Amino acid sequence: MSKSCDVNSDVKMKTANPKIEVRLGQMPPGWDREVVFFANLRSIFYNNRSQTQVLSERVKGLESYGGRLIPILNLLFRGDNNLLVLEAPPAESLVAYFEHDLALSLPSLQILPHADYQALVKNPADSSVAALLKNHPAGWLDGFVTDEALQTLQGITGKSTISTTAGSQRGNNKLALHEYLEQNGFNVFDTYLAADLREVNDCL
Repeated sequence: MSKSCDVNSDVKMKTANPKIEVRLGQMPPGWDREVVFFANLRSIFYNNRSQTQVLSERVKGLESYGGRLIPILNLLFRGDNNLLVLEAPPAESLVAYFEHDLALSLPSLQILPHADYQALVKNPADSSVAALLKNHPAGWLDGFVTDEALQTLQGITGKSTISTTAGSQRGNNKLALHEYLEQNGFNVFDTYLAADLREVNDCL
């Protein structure tokens, strides 16, 4: 049975100064699990389509951004069967550089444009990718964000998402983070809050 772990639970965080360990030349350990990771950058505003449209218009090559995960996914998730689902094919020369010149361990790659990602959720029976995901040995699903589509895929694939959609939204809420830091005495930048887009110019 699939499940989700809400990484933003109501457990109160300690407000004392955390212990800092300096380990020069050592990477922090990754998760000992295997994952199907969706580079769903066009979902970072969840269901706010107008913001997504503005981002797509202003950032050229947005669909290629997920390729940045190719050299690091197997460091974050220390399994042998990680799958990275990209919105656009990466440059072959770049992948070859990661694999041969740098001798990095790379995940398997699957290309799934954002429109097909959304269609997959609505009609999984019509997609060969759905069968591939369901039969993939990784037990976990993750992405830049856990949107409703990714949450739905856990039921289709029988895998578990690392976060719920609600937990993902709270974890990406920069205002909530700012307020938490401010309330607990941490240093924060001078901040001006805009209730809507019309107030942004006044804040600037």
